[in-house]
Parts: sequence; structure tokens; C-alpha cells
Amino acid sequence: MTDIKAIEKRYQAYQIIDRAEYGLISMASNNEAYGVPMSIIRLGDSLYFHTGQKGKNIDFLKENPRVSISFIGEVEVPDLYDKNQIEEMVTDPSKHGKFVNTVFTTNFESVIVNGDAELLLEDKEKIEVMRAICQKYTPNMIDYFDIPITRSLNITNVYKVSIENFKVRSKKVKV
Repeated sequence: MTDIKAIEKRYQAYQIIDRAEYGLISMASNNEAYGVPMSIIRLGDSLYFHTGQKGKNIDFLKENPRVSISFIGEVEVPDLYDKNQIEEMVTDPSKHGKFVNTVFTTNFESVIVNGDAELLLEDKEKIEVMRAICQKYTPNMIDYFDIPITRSLNITNVYKVSIENFKVRSKKVKV
């Protein structure tokens, strides 16, 4: 892949990640798989999420920090034809391929990221990440950020996943 194409793919991936409401973090440990949706923020080339300090996801991450995170962007079933156009395709067998490929399909975009989850230990870095998460998910409440961070910083785990590799998947049906 040329440098320009790689830059364009990274830009596309980051746009999808930044717009996604959440990411699905998939983990594996002792021949068991586990996935959990999380509120995730991207800062530079890293992803961040927070958890409590106990639970199944913590156990999995301690055993095996390797994660795969899926982000779903825009998804829609295209509405490309009016009733007359549909009837024309249905009655003409030569148009059945187009009918199936453009009517019974979904437009979508997604990104799958792989990396290792690293527990952050420095309060300053944890606060910066938590502020970014709050800015994304509750921007109208950011003026009150000090209250929840003071109350919960010492009982919150914050993880960083450096983006080692990613795969962008997308499809947009055009007539």
C-alpha cells in the first residue's frame, strides 16, 4: 500500500472510531472468549477505556492483555428504487443479480483494531484520559468533571491500547 493510501485508510479508520458510540472489546483467556461494549476515546494512535477494579474483564486482561476492538460506524439498508423500478427488476430475470445485490444488502463501515491493553498507573494520565472520555460522552457536564474524578479516581482502572494494526471494512451500494 502506498504511503498516501495508508494515510487515507488511517484517516478513515480514525473517523469511524471517533464517531462510534462505543467499541466492543474482545478478549480471550483459558480457551474462553469474552466481549464487552465500552466507552472508548482515541487520543493520537492509542485507544483508552475505563473499568472498575474487579470483574471478568479485569481477570481476562490480567491473564492476557491482547485485545481486539470493533467499532461500528454508519449502517443503513439502502432505499434506491421506487416501486416501479423494483417491479421491473423482479419481472426481468436478467436484472435479478442487480436486484439481489442492491436491494438485499446493507451499507456499512467498521474498524477492527488489535493491540495490548496496558493498565495506566499515573493519576495525571488517568485524569487526562477520563476528562477526554467525559468530553466525548458528556460534553455538557464537563464543568463538573472534578466531582466524579475526585470521588472515583482511586477505584477506577484506565487502560491504554496502542493501535498496532487495524482493518477498515466498508460497503456503499451505488446505482
